[in-house]
Amino acid sequence: MKKILKVQKFVPYILTTLFFLYLCLQFTSVMVYCDDYGYYSLSYGVHSTYKGHNYTLIQLLSFLREHYFHANGRLLYFFIWLFIYHIGELKLVQLAAAAIVTLIFFSIFKIILHYNDYAKNHTALLSVMCFMSYGIMEISILRFGMYWFVAMFLYVVSLLPFLLFQIIYLKKANRTSTNIFLIILIFMSAWSQESWSVSTVCFTLFLAVYEWKMNNLSKWNIFYIFVAAIGFGLLISSPGIQQRATGYETFYTFNVLEKVKYCLPNIMLLFNKMRLFQLVLWGSQIILSISLAKNEKKKSVKLWDYFYIICILLKLSSYFLIYQKTEIGNTSFYIWLSNIFTCYLIICMIVQVTRYYISKEKIILLLVFFSTVISIGCLLIVPEIPDRLFLPLAILSNILNLDIIMNYLSGVKYNLAVRILVFSIFMALCLPNMFHIYRAYDDNAKIWNDNKIKIEEA
Repeated sequence: MKKILKVQKFVPYILTTLFFLYLCLQFTSVMVYCDDYGYYSLSYGVHSTYKGHNYTLIQLLSFLREHYFHANGRLLYFFIWLFIYHIGELKLVQLAAAAIVTLIFFSIFKIILHYNDYAKNHTALLSVMCFMSYGIMEISILRFGMYWFVAMFLYVVSLLPFLLFQIIYLKKANRTSTNIFLIILIFMSAWSQESWSVSTVCFTLFLAVYEWKMNNLSKWNIFYIFVAAIGFGLLISSPGIQQRATGYETFYTFNVLEKVKYCLPNIMLLFNKMRLFQLVLWGSQIILSISLAKNEKKKSVKLWDYFYIICILLKLSSYFLIYQKTEIGNTSFYIWLSNIFTCYLIICMIVQVTRYYISKEKIILLLVFFSTVISIGCLLIVPEIPDRLFLPLAILSNILNLDIIMNYLSGVKYNLAVRILVFSIFMALCLPNMFHIYRAYDDNAKIWNDNKIKIEEA
């Protein structure tokens, strides 16, 4: 047994290396698309006479200053992205993207490992599931999110400082240098993009309340709130935001309820497109509800747990109506009913997750969950909802899903057989999706390079 545990310690690092190599292959096939051209030439959203992409650092800073006044306030990650491009052009951007995403998923692994005792003795299984969970994300949110560098650095890279904050904060180090570094991480998380900035501010507030309740509130918790608010302020104070609001004047005349009524169907449409993601999400909720019902003494609550499971099964079966393009699935009444039903399930999920994290005393993870939900809640009052706004949810939900699965495995009989089953399901769900997307981008990269050569020769 001791030999197995020793071998297991090396497995996560071997898998991390393999995952990084896979991402290197994947991101090498991600080329320059759409707005990338405008940013690499320092011309997006500004009046510039500068031409070409071999810019200097001074020119980059000048562009970002103009961008703040004419486009938006998301300067920090634009600077990081364009500075990387300035140093090593597209190849270095591709390599940096692979490294950052690897660190994000390794951070998720470390967070679950800290909280889950069963995972500590089964690091190999956890690491496999953690890195395989990357394949749950479908092309609908990868196309204009993960595999579009202008969006990737805003919506994905900004998750890394947030996750690193969790890992370091969990160690409860009281050194001044550590807390200053945590302040920098929170600031970086907040000065990213609007919905995630709101989530970061809310997280620091939740954290301060929790520490106050535990009689552990310190001056550093106040500093976290302060710097998060500064990051958020830098975003929303940009004059460019007002200019980009042109065309949505009617929307901004709506009251809150009218905005929710307008946005909710669009959110549900995008949410329902994430079929693999929902299969894992609702599957983990079934496992969670079984575990909660098993330990619940009140019969009324136990019955509610089982009713929730039945509702989830009905939700999953409804995909046959929606995605098989049946006459019933395409009716407006059915879509409206499905949206209401999904909202009910999401409310139930929030209740179940809250019960679970409180019972297991994993309050920090509960705060992360609430912050992630808030990032989606922000979409109820914005006029435009692109798929990429679901990236924080798609990535951070792995913390919840994998923690629930590992917790469930700790109490089941025939543990080895169940572990093999879980491993097989993850492989069957994720690997084909990852392979299919890689092949498609690899084929596209060849065409992109051929076109580039023809344009340069012309």
